[in-house]
Amino acid sequence: MINIHAHSFLSPRGDILFDLPDLSLKGGQIWAVMGANGVGKSTFLQACSGRDTSAVDPHWFWQNQPLPLWSDANFACQRAFLKQQSVLPSALSVQAVVKMAAYPWGGAHVQLRQYFDEVVNGWDLRHLQMRSCAQLSGGESQRVRLAQTELQIRLADVEQAMWLLDEPLTGLDAPHQQVVIQRLQHCANEGVLVISALHDANTALRLATHFLILSQAGVVYAGERDEARIKDALEQAFAVPLCWVKHPQDGSAWLLPARQS
Repeated sequence: MINIHAHSFLSPRGDILFDLPDLSLKGGQIWAVMGANGVGKSTFLQACSGRDTSAVDPHWFWQNQPLPLWSDANFACQRAFLKQQSVLPSALSVQAVVKMAAYPWGGAHVQLRQYFDEVVNGWDLRHLQMRSCAQLSGGESQRVRLAQTELQIRLADVEQAMWLLDEPLTGLDAPHQQVVIQRLQHCANEGVLVISALHDANTALRLATHFLILSQAGVVYAGERDEARIKDALEQAFAVPLCWVKHPQDGSAWLLPARQS
């Protein structure tokens, strides 16, 4: 659980990005962090990861302990972070990179083999295990990163773990985007706190239980899924009028940009 006390949230340079309200992010929830480019989504995730303690001290708490007091080693056993941009080590195989998830435990874990097999199968990587990362496509590389971070979460032997993902759909085709939704929901159902920066509103509405929506003016919505309020907040955040349409197959509501004359 992350508890955040209301404060002005700062960029790494010390500029005020936005004012955060009191927030409580709990295991089993999926938070979608949304907003235009440059509003602070990645910086917020970076703070959640514990890698920028200057922005959170003394306002953020993980499991009721001030976030800056968590050592990197202890925190790495409880949270995984898929960064927006990272380069896989080209000299290593897919198998070796995914198994790097066990690094916080010294590279060995009694359940590594069990969870490795499950995660590799879940992310459709079985046939790529021995391939060099230098030979992967962009989408394949993204699935390797997703598999590595999910494996780290599954190895976490704690009551609550946290999976942070910065734009996890990048480079993925439609079938594998559906895999992202399924894997994140599966982990949330097992009690993991999932926080993900997303750009696609309809994916977020399918996936998330809670939303943090940011604009250049600050936080425009923070709380449980509420479709009417989320539509208004997204219109404000992106400065684009939106409208609801019914999906022709199941009648579910989808958001689309409104046609402008």
